[in-house]
Amino acid sequence: MRTVFVAVAGPDGTQVQKLRLSVERWTIRRDRVRSAFSELFRRVSRRGDV
Repeated sequence: MRTVFVAVAGPDGTQVQKLRLSVERWTIRRDRVRSAFSELFRRVSRRGDV
């Protein structure tokens, strides 16, 4: 089991997510990127910029 932290920072603060993953390194990298973009999109959508 691997623990990865993903953070997104912006004018309205910083959001940190803790991910517990049990897969190979490339899958972890892919999932980190997906998680970061998902959080970024959620924040931008909430502001109405999308």
